[in-house]
Amino acid sequence: MVNFIIAFLVLLLFVYCHTFRQFVRHPFKFAVSLVKDAVLYIWHKDYNKCPTGVLNAYVAHFGRGKTLSAVAHITALYGKYNNKRVWDDSRNKFVTQKIEILSNVRFLRVPSVPLISLMDITARAQHNREIDLEQGTLTVTLILVDEASAQLNSREYRNNFDVDTLNTLITCRHYHLSLYYTTQKFKFTDALLRGVTQQCIKCHKFWRVQKLIGYNADQVEIAGDTSLVKPLYVQSFFVTNKHYGNYDTLATVDKLVKDAKDGKMMSAQEILAARGNAELALDAVTSPSRRLRRMRRMRRGDKG
Repeated sequence: MVNFIIAFLVLLLFVYCHTFRQFVRHPFKFAVSLVKDAVLYIWHKDYNKCPTGVLNAYVAHFGRGKTLSAVAHITALYGKYNNKRVWDDSRNKFVTQKIEILSNVRFLRVPSVPLISLMDITARAQHNREIDLEQGTLTVTLILVDEASAQLNSREYRNNFDVDTLNTLITCRHYHLSLYYTTQKFKFTDALLRGVTQQCIKCHKFWRVQKLIGYNADQVEIAGDTSLVKPLYVQSFFVTNKHYGNYDTLATVDKLVKDAKDGKMMSAQEILAARGNAELALDAVTSPSRRLRRMRRMRRGDKG
């Protein structure tokens, strides 16, 4: 009986677990590659490499902690990975990793460079590559666009959201970039930016408890509502006074007010056109929430 249960479990693993299936099919290659990769991971100090290629949106209304959460995450990455020795495959040697923060929010506890327009993203990527070759460094650029749905209504930002900028974002891992942005509603964000977003992170704050619920951005796009999508994860952290002191958003608000007074904001028609009309396709949602599954059952019952 025990042998039957073990055989049944092994069969289930072979059918449903691709990793186990490849191990059974190629045990020698699997074992050798596992040891080799583990040794190189330690030898090259890959644990010191800052994650790049991230394009995430923090979504919430005012006071729900979207900017606080984004700044806290970026500040933590800076503290953990700045000035760490990492292996650069292109130069085949160890270099010093430098973390650069490009943001329209003023960081108070770590250094940051003001983000004036989206053209800065491509310009900094090219500039940093030249500096890295000269100084033996590897610059990772973490970009934060606070209130992106409003910022991209400014011609100063929107006119620079061109093919070069979009290509840089799509290949951001190649350029050692990560982009984080905040918005009150995901659907209010520019359609081009939504199209390259990986995760939509819903923010909720009660007192000093900050809750983050991560969703697949593509699923949110076609569902139109996070409540219809099964979350990828749920996280939380306790907000301290240090978190509140990480940043100053007044510069962002002041600039938006100034742009509006100076007539730099796009017209209502241009803003709506940039947002696009996302086509909802609830039947195409592959990770439905319980609410959506219930809606589907009710709809099937009505048809029957």
